[in-house]
Amino acid sequence: MARPNSKGEMEEKLAEMGSKIDELKEQASQASEQRKEELDWQINQIQEKKEAMQQRLNELQETTGEAWEEIQSGFQSAWDDLNDAFEKAKDQFK
Repeated sequence: MARPNSKGEMEEKLAEMGSKIDELKEQASQASEQRKEELDWQINQIQEKKEAMQQRLNELQETTGEAWEEIQSGFQSAWDDLNDAFEKAKDQFK
């Protein structure tokens, strides 16, 4: 997934990630019990990262100028981490 650059794109990407997390949860619910526990742990890690990003986005709503650039950079770095975690979890379903 491409990095979001504007507040609107960030909101859109977080909503999209929420849908993808829901899909992973559905797939995990169909796994064996031991496998489900492993997948649930990974999904929870992704969910926590998404929630942290939502908090950063909320902070962005109140910023402008240089502060916006600093927070945007942090958001993009966090986005990369979230996306990597999602891709690793998704690979577990293959």
